[in-house]
Amino acid sequence: MTLAQSQDAIVYKPTLARLVLLLTGSIAFVFVASWVTTLQNISTLKWFIGGPFGVVFFSLCAVIAALRLLAGTPSLIVTPRGLELPRLIGGTYELPWAEISECTITTYRGGGMLVIALRDESATAQRVGISLQLFSWLNKMACGYPIGIAQQAIPVPLEQVLADINRVASTYAPANS
Repeated sequence: MTLAQSQDAIVYKPTLARLVLLLTGSIAFVFVASWVTTLQNISTLKWFIGGPFGVVFFSLCAVIAALRLLAGTPSLIVTPRGLELPRLIGGTYELPWAEISECTITTYRGGGMLVIALRDESATAQRVGISLQLFSWLNKMACGYPIGIAQQAIPVPLEQVLADINRVASTYAPANS
């Protein structure tokens, strides 16, 4: 089951097929990027830098996909206390409603993305640790928000996820949120 709902939480888990596809695609791109770096006549700086960067980036993607596949970590959990997001290496971290300033949907490279803005990014990143610090920096470069969850990571439409977040937040979030 990819969506579990109880009185206490709504859990969004990625489908097994999507995780396997992410893992195999990442491994394939590692091989392609590795091959590019071995070419003797790389004529542009883009390929000279892009090959090694691609190896590192897609290796990281493969490791994350493998860890999520093995651990069964959900992509998002909506609780009365706030949102829970996956850590880089197993488990989740919590974002209390008081730390969240905005949740919305944006378009990124033709696909939808649920994005989350924080009231004080540096304080939250310090509390959560390196996982959020690294990914908030990458997400801000990509989509302008510190936290982003691609449509592919969640088995239901993002509009439904946002409606669930807004419904739970309106009930449980502090009045000044």
